[in-house]
Amino acid sequence: MSQAHGLDHLLTQFSQHQPRVEYNTVLAWILCFIAASVSSAGGVGGGSLYLPILNLVAGLDLKSATSYTALMVTTGSFSNVLYNIFFRSPGPGGKSLINYDICLLLEPCMLLGVSIGVLCNLMFPDWLITVLFAAFLACSTYKTCASGFKRWKLETEEVRRGEASRLEGAGGEEDEKGMEEPLLGRGGEGGGLGIPWKDVVVLILIWLSFCVFHVLLGDDNGKGTAAEARIEALPMFVFPPAALFTGVFSGIFGIGGGLVVNPMLLQIGLPPQNTAATTIFMVLFSASMSTVQHVILGMKGIYQATIYAMVCFVASAIGLAILERAVEKSGRVSLIVFMVSMVMALSLVSITFFGGIDAWRQYTGGSCIGFKPLC
Repeated sequence: MSQAHGLDHLLTQFSQHQPRVEYNTVLAWILCFIAASVSSAGGVGGGSLYLPILNLVAGLDLKSATSYTALMVTTGSFSNVLYNIFFRSPGPGGKSLINYDICLLLEPCMLLGVSIGVLCNLMFPDWLITVLFAAFLACSTYKTCASGFKRWKLETEEVRRGEASRLEGAGGEEDEKGMEEPLLGRGGEGGGLGIPWKDVVVLILIWLSFCVFHVLLGDDNGKGTAAEARIEALPMFVFPPAALFTGVFSGIFGIGGGLVVNPMLLQIGLPPQNTAATTIFMVLFSASMSTVQHVILGMKGIYQATIYAMVCFVASAIGLAILERAVEKSGRVSLIVFMVSMVMALSLVSITFFGGIDAWRQYTGGSCIGFKPLC
């Protein structure tokens, strides 16, 4: 009898660690799988799509959904980076599609922005965050769509010239690739994989320095210590402002910042394939830093978050492989730009709808809709 009772006790403990899978959870898994596939194909993390799904469909509270989203973006971007390094064909000249020089230039400021963004997530009211992010997404979606249509027209003209004369079309394509090649940096110095290990080591050391900073900043309860949190002393204006705001948005919403970096790299003239690969590599660092901070602040439900993360890991690789084949068959790299535009438009709708519902709940429930104390 005692052995049977002990077995029942163990089974009870095991069942407590394995929550029941309800229909809304399964639906959330499916929607997250689709969102991860589409987002990964465009080179963005997809956090702005995960957050409404986890809150409205899975029924998670806002803080849990934000921490889950950070982990999901981390695993999805990690899957994307692995695919780009080991399975994807290299760019022009045999160089890697990831521009490590741009990553090394912008990543330190992004990680600083993540640190500020997570603190802002604790202080800012939800309605203010929603308004600011919706306004940014609206402007970025318009510019990205315009860039996509412009590139589509150029590709159409190239196809027409290629049909008229294949030889001239092939020569023109080689010339264009040669013009784009200087923007790719020196990605082919790292051996067969095209990885400049010195730059990668520097990025990892920067990531570890920020990680140690936040471990020392937090106390045992996951709250910041007021005497140590000297935000004003951080050199936030030393680095490029665009990367700083990217990290801030990443920390506030639990996203990787791809929706901010991707349009910026497209505007400076980086080809779409290199933009997607470079953006997702930067997202990996910023999202992982955001995940570490949420763990320090007291992340709950790690078992459930791991399941969502594995779904995003698999879906990201599948979505990237499908888009790569579509680009190869059609010859239109602008498909990547339109994919990013679609993700941004969906994010605009979902974030606005989701934020409006949440703000109305807080207002009708008598909750505080002003700024909250940091510590």
